[in-house]
Amino acid sequence: QRGEKQIIVDSLCGSVHALAFSHSQDKLIAAGDEGFVIRQLPGMAVQNRVSTNLLIDIAAHPSMPLLALLDAGGRILLWSLDENRIVAESGRQYCSRIEFTDDGEFLMLLDRSNARNETVKAFPIVSTPEGKRRWAHEGGVTGVALDPTATWLASCGKDESISIWEFPTLREKHRLVEHAANVEEVIFSPDGQWLASADWEGNIYLWDFRKGKRRAVAQVEGIEVYGLRVSLNSQYLAVSGVGGITILEVLSEGEQLAFQKVVDHRDDPLVTSVVFHPSNEFVVFNSGPDFIRIEVPTGEISPFCRTHSPFSYARSDLQFLGHGQWLSGVSQDGTPIIFDWKTDKVVKTSLDGDRTDSFNAHWTPDGTIAVTKPTVETLIVHDMEHQKVLYQLPSDKFNLWASAVSDCGQWIISGNSKGELVVWDRDGIEATLASFGLTADMGSTGSDDRTEGTGIK
Repeated sequence: QRGEKQIIVDSLCGSVHALAFSHSQDKLIAAGDEGFVIRQLPGMAVQNRVSTNLLIDIAAHPSMPLLALLDAGGRILLWSLDENRIVAESGRQYCSRIEFTDDGEFLMLLDRSNARNETVKAFPIVSTPEGKRRWAHEGGVTGVALDPTATWLASCGKDESISIWEFPTLREKHRLVEHAANVEEVIFSPDGQWLASADWEGNIYLWDFRKGKRRAVAQVEGIEVYGLRVSLNSQYLAVSGVGGITILEVLSEGEQLAFQKVVDHRDDPLVTSVVFHPSNEFVVFNSGPDFIRIEVPTGEISPFCRTHSPFSYARSDLQFLGHGQWLSGVSQDGTPIIFDWKTDKVVKTSLDGDRTDSFNAHWTPDGTIAVTKPTVETLIVHDMEHQKVLYQLPSDKFNLWASAVSDCGQWIISGNSKGELVVWDRDGIEATLASFGLTADMGSTGSDDRTEGTGIK
């Protein structure tokens, strides 16, 4: 009002490129070369200081405690002022300015991907996509699995325990503590009758997960376990890892279960993933550049198909789709792909060039959704039907050690090195982001045309 300076403070974020007031007008946010700083008004006390890549623009939601941050690489971050963390982020958008509409329903982007015709793009923003979180295991979560009905969730960790959770409420039902080593993997049987677990020392347990009781135990000597797989008829359990593959038959003995070894393949020193064909008659795994097929229960070995494997040997999570004609996994460059093994052709791939170098992938049975882990801190959700990336799920800088997706693609579950379980509802994510990949071109900048039905000029 008087045009006088009232207070001067250091930016604490290098050269400042953008300023914004929070929706409640009690915070000032400065974004610059070294990240952003949130200051409490009117005294300008530092409330939070966050280091990021160089930020070129910032926007505050008009009615929610939510910031949109644009970095120099074109990535947009959504930051919750209440949670003090990233709740969503986009891929590269090639834009120079961002702003929320006055009603807060859209985030507007000035898109400069076309040098001759700048456009404005709009993303619906409904609410922040919060993943449901529960602390689960001391030392970190190493494995997660969802049962076929999506009503039970199992997790395991470095604390040598297994937790059984009601899903999706995440109410812990049982804590199983009979393992004496780090539990590496858990998996439900397709018929929903038992849960299998494996620890680092090769001890395999079967559980009545509803009652929290052990039903069988066996030891597979000479294998440091990387993975467990169950045949579609729930008759066989494959154990793979450093040392080879062992296939166990699960036998019913009244109320108890028992194991019988039917295949013991030790010719390959490291098997990161093995998968049962839906016919239950054989398993397939990568051996260097080749596919290998093992008949069950005879153990007869043969090449699986005529060509070299398009999948990376160093990455895991092969999966048959549909009736078994397609095999899904991760390619040598880390791209999720679907391979028709009868014609020796790759039939589908995610074509987003910025989303390669994934370490593993989980798929819905119909092959429409793939969830990959390109780094130890990131999950990427791919729409394989339209061959594009849908969105990226944040990890809060904790290493992601485990992930899973429900058969219908509705739920995505991750476990991190902090020991937390995080459950994402895809409907909630899509309603929030709509979803940083499904863009709506609102016309060229400078136009006075009003887009009908949106109230956006």
